[in-house]
Amino acid sequence: ERLEAESAVNAEWYASRVARLAAEQEVGLAATEWGRFIACSERPNVMSEAEVNAFLTEWRERSREDIWKTLPTCTMATELIASMDVEGAHAHDRGDEKMAMWQRELSMLIFEQLLSKLDGATADFMLHAEEYVNAKMECCVTVAARGCHFGLWVNLAKNPRVKSIEYANLNISVELPKSLALASIAVRIVQYETDFVSPYASPEAAAAATFMTLGGVVKIELLSLPPSAKKVKGWTMRPVTEMTHTVMRQQYPIPDASGNIPLNAPPLRITYAIPKNVILQESEPQRVGWWDDKVQQWKLDEISDIAYTPETRTISFDTLHLTSLALLQHTHLELPYKNWLISPTTASSGELYLQTSGVGLVHISISANGTVLKAPRLPELKELLDTPLPASTLLIRLRAAGINLMPRDVDATQLERVTPKDASLEVELHDAIAPLAARYHLCSSRWNPSRGHAKGTLRFAVKEEGYGDEAPSTETPAEPFAVIQPEWATLEYAKRRVLLIAATDADDTCDESALPETVAHSTPLECLKDRDPDLADVLLSSSRLYQDSVRQLMDNLRLLSFTQSA
Repeated sequence: ERLEAESAVNAEWYASRVARLAAEQEVGLAATEWGRFIACSERPNVMSEAEVNAFLTEWRERSREDIWKTLPTCTMATELIASMDVEGAHAHDRGDEKMAMWQRELSMLIFEQLLSKLDGATADFMLHAEEYVNAKMECCVTVAARGCHFGLWVNLAKNPRVKSIEYANLNISVELPKSLALASIAVRIVQYETDFVSPYASPEAAAAATFMTLGGVVKIELLSLPPSAKKVKGWTMRPVTEMTHTVMRQQYPIPDASGNIPLNAPPLRITYAIPKNVILQESEPQRVGWWDDKVQQWKLDEISDIAYTPETRTISFDTLHLTSLALLQHTHLELPYKNWLISPTTASSGELYLQTSGVGLVHISISANGTVLKAPRLPELKELLDTPLPASTLLIRLRAAGINLMPRDVDATQLERVTPKDASLEVELHDAIAPLAARYHLCSSRWNPSRGHAKGTLRFAVKEEGYGDEAPSTETPAEPFAVIQPEWATLEYAKRRVLLIAATDADDTCDESALPETVAHSTPLECLKDRDPDLADVLLSSSRLYQDSVRQLMDNLRLLSFTQSA
């Protein structure tokens, strides 16, 4: 009853916090909208469902164009989808589930239309392939469009001496078995800068995934050739078939005349370049997987002889699966976290230091303007460093670069002694403790992992030295965790119940009894306001956008679920 009474008394104060956050968000969204306006971008506003729908409708109704006119529009589509994926995650973090849902749905429809446009342009090229042969009777077209590299080899010569296809300007090659060199087929490769495959798996398949892609996805397909044109009295006669309008895919190995699939078919060897903004960690062996549409998961079977060449950043491998292929990395490579610390620099800014099991120390500055990556300062992260971004945007781009700091419950199954907290507890806890980042150091507690899924513990201490400087240093200290003291107080959080407990990290056992002269409260603020008379004034002066950035980071990082303190 006392906890319920506290909640009732504080209802007005919490309502005012919600109103302040909404007002600050409105100012931020207005500034973002103005930035889009003065940029005069041709791309539709990804926060406007009407604009995105209008783009999709206009593109769908546009007549078929050749491959050189189609690819620039595909570039815009890939950039639009990537932006919508990021904005959708940010909308989810803000609690705008309606926007997140329509952005995901429209992203899927735009990608379906992209595939349809590529098929139409490919069919158009193959109808006139004989017009594009070179002096060696070879027919190969490449378009290095941004975000969507396209290559198509049409086998008109059927020359048994052809051993490989070099897709000029794409840094992609395919070694062919003799059976394909003699077949009436085309080999199409599309390299997407972003993974447009696994993010659109079913929620159940996505929740079970333990691999993520590095460097986008390469899709290779065998296509049937349309019937040849005939010259009759100066006229060119082209049969009208299904392949006049779209492509017809072939399986590999190609069935024989009786429909039987040959046994022991030789694999194709594929080589392509990994982008320079992708980190390949030495502790992780190179794995290449193929996408199984039926189960909506990446699989590793029947891909062999994988070789990586650091000098050219190329990956080579043999495969019998001609479908979406990608370099894969385990999603839990950075886990478990070894330590973390959130340290305020002013009432509206702070620093997050996170020690991971992969790249090591990650340093993120937090303010009302969002989050800024300060470390690790790796060349692959050059475009991300020192740039303000929403929390989810930064973490999504770090994941694309090979640093996954967005763990899910399935990652715990790959680790020892890691028990994720209940999802509802995490959300409630992060929302409750984020305001404390305006005044307190917050850090991991050695007792947190052993509290199970229904409780969480963390430590805190008032930040005094250097606090409130107008221009705080954001350089990464050599020993950021040296400030943490074993005697710092421990806060224990359960559903709608917060308690300052006797246990500290200096103790041999966890004493969960209340500190002298304290009782359980409904929120951390109730626990601390009598002990810290300045807390209320600090929170009034603190930006709600800063506090919400802390909350969003914690929601995504899941620090209390995936930290194993030493």
